[in-house]
Formats: sequence, C-alpha cells, structure tokens
Amino acid sequence: MKNILFGFIIFLTFQAFAEELIEKNITVTTTVTEAPAARKELQEGAISRLTEDLARELMGPDKYEKNKTVVHSKIEKMSGRYVSYVKPGDMVSLNPGPGYSMPFLMKVSLSNLKTLLQNAGLLNENDTLPVVLPIISFYDRVGVSAFKWWQPGDISAKKFLLFNARQVEASLRTAFKKQQFHVIRPLEMNGSHLVPTVYQNDRVSPDDMEFLGRMFQAPLVIEGDIEFSRSSLGSNLYRIDIKLSAIQLSNHRPIADVSRKYETESGAFEGVVDKKLHQVIDSVCQDLASQVFEAWQKGSVGTNIIRLTVRGDVPFQQREFLKEKIRNQMSQIRNIKERLIGGNTITYEVDSTSTPQELGLKLNQLEFNGFRFQTSSTGDKEVIVDMKR
Repeated sequence: MKNILFGFIIFLTFQAFAEELIEKNITVTTTVTEAPAARKELQEGAISRLTEDLARELMGPDKYEKNKTVVHSKIEKMSGRYVSYVKPGDMVSLNPGPGYSMPFLMKVSLSNLKTLLQNAGLLNENDTLPVVLPIISFYDRVGVSAFKWWQPGDISAKKFLLFNARQVEASLRTAFKKQQFHVIRPLEMNGSHLVPTVYQNDRVSPDDMEFLGRMFQAPLVIEGDIEFSRSSLGSNLYRIDIKLSAIQLSNHRPIADVSRKYETESGAFEGVVDKKLHQVIDSVCQDLASQVFEAWQKGSVGTNIIRLTVRGDVPFQQREFLKEKIRNQMSQIRNIKERLIGGNTITYEVDSTSTPQELGLKLNQLEFNGFRFQTSSTGDKEVIVDMKR
C-alpha cells in the first residue's frame, strides 16, 4: 500500500512539473470612463495582450503578423486552456485621462499554448506551399536493371520498373494530398529532360538533391530505394524492399522514414511483384505522409537540431523534471530528447527555431531547483550549459 501511495505522489509531482507555469506581468489601459465597463475591457485586454506577446515569441514576428487574426479569433477564445491564474491589481485613473490602467499577474502553461498553436498549424516554420519531390531509385535484381527518373535514356527495357515507379508516384500523391501536401510527379512531366547533365548522377549527392529541390520549388524530398529481388524462401518467390526517407532540404535533415520488406506469393516474377506492390504501397505511403504531417504540424520542419549538454548534479528522480522544465520554459524549443547521460552531464537533442547562440542566451534565464543556468560555450550545432548556485 505504501508503495502504491508513493508511486501516486510521484505521479502527481511529475504532473505538476509537466504542467509547470510561467508568470507574466502585464499592464493594460483603456479610455472607457465608466468603472464597471472599464474593468471588463481591461481584463479582456490583458488576455489579448498576453496571447499576442506569447504567440509572437513562439511563432516569430512575421508569422504572427500574417496569422494574428486566427490567433485572436481561435486561440484567444481558448485562453482558459493556457491561462490558469489571473490576479488583477488596482485600477488607477489615467493622468491625464480619460480612462484607467490596471496591472495583472498571470500564470500560463506555455506547453498548452504550444499545443493549441501546433494543432492550428501555426508553428510551422515554412510558410511556402508544402511541396514534396520524390527522388526514388528502382532496382530489378532479377532482370538486372535500374530506373531513376532524373536519368534520361532508353526505357524500352525498363517498362516493368517504369510501371511500378508510376504506381509509387500515384500512391505518394494520394497519401500526401490527404495531409494537404503536393507531391510532384516527375514522370508525368518528363522531368528527366529538365535536369542538367551534371545532376543526372547515379548516386544523388546532397548538392544534387538540393539543386533538384530548388528546381521544382520543393522544400521536402522523398529519397530512397525500392528493390525487387529473389526470395531465399523459394525459387518462384520474390522479395520487395522499400526504404524511403523524407528530408527537409534547408538543413538536409530526415524528418520521417519507412522501411519495409515483403515476400510475394509463388509465380512469375513481374506478375507477383506487381500484385504485391499494389497491395502494400498505399499503406507505406500513408505511413510516411502521416509522419511528415506530424513533424510539419509540430513545427519541427524548418527547425535546427542542436546538441544541448547540461553539466551539473541532477538526481535520477529529477531528470525528467529537468527535461520538462527546459521544454516548457523555452519557447524556441519544439522538441527535446535525451541522448546521453553521464556522471554529472545530460546531453539532449533539441529541435529549436533559434541558433545555438540565441538558445544559449535564452538558457541563461533558466533556473532549476535553486540552480541557475550559465552557458559555457556554443558551437555550430551545440550548446553547453552549467548549473550553478
């Protein structure tokens, strides 16, 4: 019974940390002269100002300005989900008048506000149309041939691979369309004729990928291989290997991937492979599209991956609280994962809209269990902070 009670207390404590609140002091004014009406307008104005200030910080000034109508018409109406405490001060007459001013102390759940903005699709860093370009290689290990749309040439001997490439393109288009993404279909537009010779390489380098993405105005590409080969399970059985990754070109960061292996039924090579691929490709593409949409909705697309190392003595039972403290207090951080735990160090991988230098400055404002954070060093992709009394 004691163990159950102890566990319950730990759970409640974790919940308190997970929902940790930040305090905001806001003073607003009104030109309304009647006290009851002025008080109401001041209270509404305080919530509106708070929402604007935090949304501007989370979204960035430019994105906020483009979407401020949505923020105030939709997000502000749900202020009860992120504003948990409001303490008004004294209402003071303006001098010179007319009207009043009033200070407010508010406690806010930054994580709850982030969730509302994410669900409304307002934390996406990339405001361009979410266009996706497939750069997928197809291999026939039985007939010993390969097909890649960016390489022009005689395709008369590759009709089997061309047929399946078209099938995959169509499935990608359908799956991503459900998530409001547009998949370019290079085969439909004879895309190979648009690619300069220097980029018609067998192996697509990061530079090649970036050029192709810019050429088709696609911030995301789907790169990978689909391979058809003999199965080890029987002479008339075959295998399909699918490996696809969605990569954002701004920093060549993979944001989603799928890897599948399928065995066909017994039969003629092309017939059973066509049939099996037709059965499975839609679900594979839907899985990939869902992952990309989730990353896009969370605001992970367009962020930087930064290695954050915290040096200091953090008891084992406090480590999860520390991670939640960083997540909830730092509006620039979209996601945070533990990567390495040493003696007195914890290293995280964070998705941040800031550069390491900007993040380091913000971390200097953070406190945890009586310790304050002090940034020790920053690099191209790393921030190191020390916890000090």
